[in-house]
Amino acid sequence: MLVGGLNVAIRIQDILALTLAGLGAIPIVLAGLSAGRRWTTVKRVLRFRQTGRIDIVLTTSLARKMKEGGGKPAVVRDLAPEGDILSIAAAVGALSRNYRQKQIMTHVSERVHGRLDDDLIILGSVAANRYSADFIDRFDLAEHLNLKIDVSQCEIYIDQPKVGEFVINDFDIARGRDNLPRRDLIYIAAGVNPYNPHRRALVCAGFTTYGTGAAGEILFSQILIGHEALHRQLRRLLSMRSALIIGQCGLKLGKLVHWSVLYTASLD
Repeated sequence: MLVGGLNVAIRIQDILALTLAGLGAIPIVLAGLSAGRRWTTVKRVLRFRQTGRIDIVLTTSLARKMKEGGGKPAVVRDLAPEGDILSIAAAVGALSRNYRQKQIMTHVSERVHGRLDDDLIILGSVAANRYSADFIDRFDLAEHLNLKIDVSQCEIYIDQPKVGEFVINDFDIARGRDNLPRRDLIYIAAGVNPYNPHRRALVCAGFTTYGTGAAGEILFSQILIGHEALHRQLRRLLSMRSALIIGQCGLKLGKLVHWSVLYTASLD
């Protein structure tokens, strides 16, 4: 009797242990499924290849600086603007999580080594980064929209067939006493790499470098992983062959505070 009761108790303990182990595994399984869905979503939107290289081209700042206190090894260095650094931080964080087999190469626009013929990300506007200007010049959607971007005058002009005009004139970046903008115009573009028709290219840009930082954060930290209806809508848009998002953002001390979409278009 005692032996039989002991066996029953052991079996109950085994069942409880297995049940608890199974319950403990549920969060791990769910986390794995969530990560898998997120990776699939990022892959579908960015349309990068799983292997190979991602080139990221930052704007070359107008400032060139001699390293201070460096003694004889001191050299003049090409610098990248602050907003581009913020943008690349968001980009590399997303890419390193979702494309672990790809090599990430970074360049400043005036010091690019080698061909940009793999997957490509360009940070900075057409006025600041010559590769950004080259992308827009060859962008099939830009031709379709009759897109014109004049950064010096803070203007964007679009005349889309059968849809009509979209115009922003003399946008005010609301520069504060600290000389930093309080708001900016931004755009995110996705399309064919202008240097290799079999690879993908993305542009994140603002009319100031802080807008570029905001555009990078919006794409890589919000649109790609966000759960709001707007995020899902923009992911579908960016998964097209060619896509353009124009928006505006609020800034505080050069950092993104809020943003909204002003215009979208795509080709598939």
